[in-house]
Amino acid sequence: MEDSKSLQREPEPRDLLSMDLLKAWHGWEFRDPPYLLKGDEALPRERSILHPSWESFIGQPTFGTLGDTRFHLGLLPLPFAGDLKRARVVVLLLNPGLEPADYFAEWRVPGFRNQLIRNLRQDFSQTQYPFVYLDPSISWHSGYRWWHGKFQGVIDALARKWESSFADARHHFSKILACIELVPYHSVSYALSDRVCEQLQSVRLARKYVHDFLRPRAEAGQVLIVVTRRCDKWELEESSHVIKYSGSETRAAHLGPDSRGGKRIVEFARDLRP
Repeated sequence: MEDSKSLQREPEPRDLLSMDLLKAWHGWEFRDPPYLLKGDEALPRERSILHPSWESFIGQPTFGTLGDTRFHLGLLPLPFAGDLKRARVVVLLLNPGLEPADYFAEWRVPGFRNQLIRNLRQDFSQTQYPFVYLDPSISWHSGYRWWHGKFQGVIDALARKWESSFADARHHFSKILACIELVPYHSVSYALSDRVCEQLQSVRLARKYVHDFLRPRAEAGQVLIVVTRRCDKWELEESSHVIKYSGSETRAAHLGPDSRGGKRIVEFARDLRP
C-alpha cells in the first residue's frame, strides 16, 4: 500500500477551500477504522458495524443474510465519485450499497484503496477514468457492474452522436460524470431515521454543496442534475436541468437511454463531444 502522504496535494484556493464538502473530505484522516467523518458521531452504534479486514467480514456468523441495514465503517466512505469540479452530469443518490467485492477490493486488491482515496482528495493525476466505476480495469468489481450497467445504453447513444467508439465514449463520459451520496457510508439496505440523518455533518455538507455550487450551475445550463433517490431530502426544484425521479423511478433508478434521466443526459451531453 502506498504511503498516504503521496496521495495528498495542496488544495487549490479557488475550489477546495471555498467548498466545505471537498475541504472536509480532502483533509479527512483515513488511516484506521472506524471510518467516520467528524460531525457524524450522532450515528447510533447499533446502526453501524466495523470489520477491519476481508477475513473479518466473511468470517461473521451473519455473512450473506438478508436485511442488514447497518453502515459498514470498515470501508472507506463514498460521499461522491468523479471529478466534481469538472463534472457536467451529476447523479444524486441515497447511500452506497454493499457487496462482498467492496471489502475484497479495499483490503486485498493492491492499489484499489488508493484509487478511492484519490477520489476523496479529488486528485485525478494518476487515473484515466475520473469516475472510477467506469474504468474497465476494475470491470470485475460490483461498482463497475452497477454503474456501467446503468449507463451502458447512454454511452452507446453518445458514442453514435459523438461519432466515436464505445470505449472512447465511455472514457470521455467518465470525465464529465459524477455522483453524490446523501449518506456516504456503505450498507446493504437503508433504514436510517430522518431525525438522525439530519444530524450528520456529511449530509449537511453534501446538501450544501449541491445548493451552493451545483444548483446555480444547473440554473445557468452548465450542469445537469439527476436526483434518483430521496428527492425530498435534496430539496431541489425540478427544472430543465434538474430531473427528479418519483414513484417507481426512485426504486429502480433507471438511467438507460429510454428513462427520463438517461434520455435527458443524452440530449444534454451530445454537444459535450471529446
